[in-house]
Amino acid sequence: FILAVFEQPDSLCTKFAMPLGGGVFACFSSSMHCLDAISNADPLDFGVSVGDGACGRGQLVTTPIFYVNGKPHVGHAYTVVLSDFFARSYRLIGYDTRLITGTDEHGFKVARAARAANVSPLEFCDSVSACFRTMNERLEVRYDDFVRTTEPRHKRVVQALWRRLERRGHIEHGTYEGWYSVADEHFVPDDDVVSGTDPNTGEQCHVSRETGQPVERIEEP
Repeated sequence: FILAVFEQPDSLCTKFAMPLGGGVFACFSSSMHCLDAISNADPLDFGVSVGDGACGRGQLVTTPIFYVNGKPHVGHAYTVVLSDFFARSYRLIGYDTRLITGTDEHGFKVARAARAANVSPLEFCDSVSACFRTMNERLEVRYDDFVRTTEPRHKRVVQALWRRLERRGHIEHGTYEGWYSVADEHFVPDDDVVSGTDPNTGEQCHVSRETGQPVERIEEP
């Protein structure tokens, strides 16, 4: 999910983030600057008042951030149509509204899918991300911005947030070792790892007790 983060004097917080179903969120705030702030000197300074709508309030509606290990399917179409419905509804009643969507282009799944397609990860992401744009166009979704996590503007925000958290002592450096499931995209506790069969290859391996997906022992910083 994508959440809008608004900078406060001493802390980071979200303003009234409400789930609307289907992975869609609406964030309600009287000061919504959102992604335009990325080009400013401080990429995390989102506290700029808008207030141009008839109600004098801003609305941010976001879709899930879509993973690009495969092309769009009906589930993706459902969430963007639902998001567009809410955004159009808010605009009709006078809210200054923005609809944001985009693609998540990082992770083991993407790297493996790119390797299987015999292209670089970025080439693979370019191709699949374009499919999501085409989906929005064909469904006539009126989004205001399409964000890719490989874009320089996204990297600047992530780096700025990381540096700010690090300066405030919220990040500790170290390593983590455990059983990781690429299919499930998370580490699996030792007690939940059992012997089983890879559902894709039929080979014997360690799997997650909950999902039956293969796990591998990895260590990462």
